[in-house]
Amino acid sequence: MEIVLVGVVVFLAGAAPAQSVAETAKTAGDTMKNIRVLTDVPVKQWDDTMWFMSTSLGVTCDHCHTGQTYESDDKKAKQTARSMIQMTRELNARSFGGRVRITCYTCHEGSLQPKTASALWNKTPEEAAAIRKLQQEKQATPSAPKQPESLPDAEQVIARYRKAVAGDGVKTIHLKGSVDTASRGQVAQAVEIDLELPDRLVQRATIGGAEIVQVIDRDHGWAVAPGRIIDLPAANIENARKQIALLGPLKVPEAEAPRKTTALETIGGRTFVVVESRGIRHLERLYFDMQTGLLYKRAGDTHTPLGDYPFETVYEDYRDVDGVKVPFQTINRSTIDRTTQTFAEIRFNQPVDPSRFERPRTAAGK
Repeated sequence: MEIVLVGVVVFLAGAAPAQSVAETAKTAGDTMKNIRVLTDVPVKQWDDTMWFMSTSLGVTCDHCHTGQTYESDDKKAKQTARSMIQMTRELNARSFGGRVRITCYTCHEGSLQPKTASALWNKTPEEAAAIRKLQQEKQATPSAPKQPESLPDAEQVIARYRKAVAGDGVKTIHLKGSVDTASRGQVAQAVEIDLELPDRLVQRATIGGAEIVQVIDRDHGWAVAPGRIIDLPAANIENARKQIALLGPLKVPEAEAPRKTTALETIGGRTFVVVESRGIRHLERLYFDMQTGLLYKRAGDTHTPLGDYPFETVYEDYRDVDGVKVPFQTINRSTIDRTTQTFAEIRFNQPVDPSRFERPRTAAGK
């Protein structure tokens, strides 16, 4: 089963067993059952590591795992995965000094079966023309755009962004709209979200005619589906809380490492100042519009012990709601999909019914 969290798909079938927040500083080998190869992976990086393998092979978590019994070795694919992880780690240790150069994606490239032979030419005329154009542009080697002698300070850029958004007084947010996922043929899923900043969320999503409710209440979280209540592991809750921050009016979560301004870039005829942060877990780049000061794009790479994967979120259709500038459309691109969230309604500082954060004892329906 999949739970959609504002366009970011959280595959609960592959989530680790629930742990306390204190345990997230430990490794998978310390806190999880039947971990034999990835014992040294920090719990905080477990979901990212599972996601990297999932997207590298183009599979979901139930390819290796059986239902909610994550520690089970019933499926042969799990045994194969262990062998493959050991192989890539040994290759990297022996040939690249321990640096991660050979990954799952190196051979699989998003497919379950690695390709063992080159494919026949299969480009369309349009794709071939695009390749020729790119080659011509490379041969032309145009000079890089001239950068100013001094770029604006990163903190000044972010301070200007905060002023442009004017969202410091926002305590609660109500959002209502739809989520379109490219892999599902752009079938819209209705979604309604209530936030109490900084760490409480109630989301109702209609997926395939069934209502899924996901709740984050500070250090606890659960999902309610027809006939099921699923407690969210600590690592999932941490990731969800980051999404809460990105749903707020100020979409600049706390940086893992100091931020610095690195460049000016032109996109679609507009100039953006790029603010970068390089941490142990992420490389993040924030693109701020030089004219408006608003955030246009957040992009970068997520680091895992098995390899890196890119992410990108674009914020569009900014509107003024009660004096606060917020985007009514966000586009998330991952290695396997593109998800567009379009909000028809955004309201601020309306009280949220406390009963919404009460965990139900039973789940109705099937």
